[in-house]
Amino acid sequence: MASTGRVIASYDDLLQVLYEIKGQENEIRTRSIEELTKGLVGWPGFQEVFTTSALKGDGIDDLRGYILEKAYPSYGSWDYNEKLLTNKVK
Repeated sequence: MASTGRVIASYDDLLQVLYEIKGQENEIRTRSIEELTKGLVGWPGFQEVFTTSALKGDGIDDLRGYILEKAYPSYGSWDYNEKLLTNKVK
């Protein structure tokens, strides 16, 4: 990985740094997440915590599944069968 404190004085220097870190995005992302959550013991007030990425779509299926599992009608039963497709909006 590129050394810290390096002076980038030209476009060529910038390209060199970018080439050095290219392909290390996953390692950097993983290390950053580990650093952010290091020593973390639970999330008070939450039953579940999901880490998601809008850019990559990571974690979205887990979040969607959880929401669908926990969803329930507030007054007893669903208005429509789950297999019924409609474009009606209440």
